[in-house]
Amino acid sequence: MSILPPPRPYSFVQELSLSTFSENPQTWSLLQVGPESAAEIHKNYRDSQVAQREQESLTRLLGRFDIDDWRRARRENEPYMLRAIMDASGVSAEIIASVRAMLEASESFAEFQTALRTRLGKLEEETRLIAEKRLTAPVQTFSGVEDRIPEYIKDLIQYIGRIKILYLREQRPQIGGEEAQKILNLKTRRGGSETLTRIQKVVAQLLGVRVDAFSADVRPRLGERFPTNAAELDVDDFLVELNGSGIRESLRLILDATFEEPAILLVEEPEIHLHPGLETAMMHFLKEVSTQSQVFITTHSTNFLDSGDYQRIYLVTKDKTTSIESLALQELEERIPIELGIRLSSLFMYDRLIFVEGPSDELIIRELCNTLAVNLSRGNVGFILLRGIGNLSYYAAKETLEFLQKRNVRITFLMDRDERADSEITRIRDALGSNIVLFPTKSRELENYLIIPRAGAKYMSTHIRTDNPVDEKKIETLIEEKTEKLKGRTLLKHLCHHVRPIYPDRQTPERALDVAECAEQFREIVAGMRDVAEQLLNRLDSMREDYLRY
Repeated sequence: MSILPPPRPYSFVQELSLSTFSENPQTWSLLQVGPESAAEIHKNYRDSQVAQREQESLTRLLGRFDIDDWRRARRENEPYMLRAIMDASGVSAEIIASVRAMLEASESFAEFQTALRTRLGKLEEETRLIAEKRLTAPVQTFSGVEDRIPEYIKDLIQYIGRIKILYLREQRPQIGGEEAQKILNLKTRRGGSETLTRIQKVVAQLLGVRVDAFSADVRPRLGERFPTNAAELDVDDFLVELNGSGIRESLRLILDATFEEPAILLVEEPEIHLHPGLETAMMHFLKEVSTQSQVFITTHSTNFLDSGDYQRIYLVTKDKTTSIESLALQELEERIPIELGIRLSSLFMYDRLIFVEGPSDELIIRELCNTLAVNLSRGNVGFILLRGIGNLSYYAAKETLEFLQKRNVRITFLMDRDERADSEITRIRDALGSNIVLFPTKSRELENYLIIPRAGAKYMSTHIRTDNPVDEKKIETLIEEKTEKLKGRTLLKHLCHHVRPIYPDRQTPERALDVAECAEQFREIVAGMRDVAEQLLNRLDSMREDYLRY
């Protein structure tokens, strides 16, 4: 569609085409209309509408205007009488002036009727000529250049125009008397009880409440035949106004979609005023609606995004300009290891992602940012749990990182150093690439930074209610006792870290091996393990000293 600006605004179908959604999309143009063609079509349409309105007005006048009206109109010269008879909604000053001229020129009522019929004949001919008029600025159609809009194009546009669309904006009117009246009407309308039962069943299943409507004890206002608020909506025997905003918003969506039965449903921010439980219920409802309608939703809710069953996802981002990117869910499921914890909301809702090993790491970073007055929400920062550094290879897969970088998501991996040497850290950083930030801790784990007696004492004094003061010296003694017990276990983990499993030679030809060949290869593997063990034993003292010094 294209919309022309004032002073004479109008809209027109600029292009009508069929397209495929694929890696190599194809498009078949059914209609293309340029600005000159549109202006000519609009003028013809406007002239036709003017002629039809005059024709309808004169036809009404011819049927309602008798000889007494003719005498009175000639005598009183009263334009309001003509306007009333011809129906004021479609009568212009030009039409009234034309009829007035016919009245003044006629010597009898019969002569006036003849003048009206003559004018009607001219209008019919004028309408026919406009309809048959060829365009001087042709349009492009599927079958080639045309100087008229083909009938099949008109039929198609009319068909599209009849598609029922329900648009629920972000700011929706409160549910109340209008919806109550609709439900009340179902009780008295033939077949309405089935619809009412279906609505009540859906509401009960999704929201756990019973909805009904009853006649309100309200007297009509002055000039009203029936009262404006003649029905009241009850939820669990309470007026709907007495329920929470979540229930009211949910009912608003359910009743609108049920009563309207649109072919296309557009919903802005369905999560407004809904707690997570209601968000899930509304997602199930929209899934059910989508079996009969095409549903489009815009959302900032991670619950809607993670629990949805989508066929198309469009990512809308706004920097200096607004961009819309189509993302195929099947592609995401194949390329992104969602089962490891990367949710759809993590991919689409954040501009920066921090990969941490566990939930305690996230809590530490968030608490640190709160202390330093760093606003993570303003930076649109999200966290993804690796569930152990062993999963780093999955999350750092080439496809995952390429997709996130395509989305312009800045990525940081926060990693405990554990037993890793600097050379190993360098190897991991090189594998991730220059666009990914790898931040290894200097201490063994992130939690080591919290082993500070003074900070622990202050935290306990602030968060733990006790009549006795917190003894900082006692906290320091407990920390030393605990770390002394863990030192041996940590040293053993450090030594074992240097032991690498030995696998069969990957260069072995892919052919059947007999028992003797298998046994020989296994002897070589065991010998290799023995060599590694002897090398480690020879280096044991120096490795222990290096670790203790570190």
